[in-house]
Amino acid sequence: AEPKAFYRDRYSCEVDPTKSRAQRFIRAEDNQLKYEYPTVKIPNKWCDPTRQIYIQVTSVTILNELVPYHCIHPYEIDTQENNVVKDPENNSLYFRINEDEFRKGEKSFQISRKKMIQNDLKKYGPLRLFSSSEKIFNNNHVLPSNFLFTLDQPDTQRILNLEDAKSKITIYQLKKSQFIFTIAERHPNVFLPIPMPHTSVESEIMIDTGNDGRDLSMNSLRGKSNNPIKCIPQKGDWQGGDEIVIIMSKPIKRKVCSICFDFGLLGRHAVQEITHIDTKIILFQTPSYPIPPGDENIKVSVDIIENNLLLSSIDFYYMTRM
Repeated sequence: AEPKAFYRDRYSCEVDPTKSRAQRFIRAEDNQLKYEYPTVKIPNKWCDPTRQIYIQVTSVTILNELVPYHCIHPYEIDTQENNVVKDPENNSLYFRINEDEFRKGEKSFQISRKKMIQNDLKKYGPLRLFSSSEKIFNNNHVLPSNFLFTLDQPDTQRILNLEDAKSKITIYQLKKSQFIFTIAERHPNVFLPIPMPHTSVESEIMIDTGNDGRDLSMNSLRGKSNNPIKCIPQKGDWQGGDEIVIIMSKPIKRKVCSICFDFGLLGRHAVQEITHIDTKIILFQTPSYPIPPGDENIKVSVDIIENNLLLSSIDFYYMTRM
């Protein structure tokens, strides 16, 4: 069960147990099995109660055009569960798998996240790279297979003012995050369980719906249900160039409106040319999908942004060759 795509990160003052502030755990998306919290399946080969098996959960930044690799996300994740080993330096939690979970072959996670105020983000320093042996995309090209990141290594490829919190939020798209789940095993005389990178899986992207401490409702993100935003057509060729019309539910400002295609792990693409037919109708052409698709059609998100705020996300489908 994936974590909910939309979640409001809380500041420390909002989850302070000394002030009777309740923890707000990230819930699971609606699912047929009725899981309340994000849940992963445990492969049979790891269901061995004689070993100290854990699942490492790490919060990371998403891949995007400017930063095509994962970094440790600076917003701290936490849990109130017992038998959890915490590694705040790498923003990771190690959840011990108990006998009942071994038997069921699955584990759920109650995880909360604390959002940083900008002053703390300034003091945070450079973001650090997440350990990964996976091949990642860099401007639509796969980096060499021997390109390896390790923990505790700062991201030296991004040259920016470390005290400019807004730049960090923008460049690393800190309003978005993912969890990476990895099997780990604890050994004698070693404090932290040792992760097994080949077992890692990524969650879907989560988006913080907060705006300077104020909630954005789901209606404002997805359009009013009684007056929906329309996208005509809602599918196109993977090579791009299809003309798309979006009809908004209310007027938007031309100078501060932008359209961005979210390709997930392959990054984002901002539409360069937008034609405003009137205050509610937008016309533009689709970009090409970054790589040739396989046998299945591909769903992406088209984000409509005004004044750097997400107004709506619309599903768009890239069609494969016939």
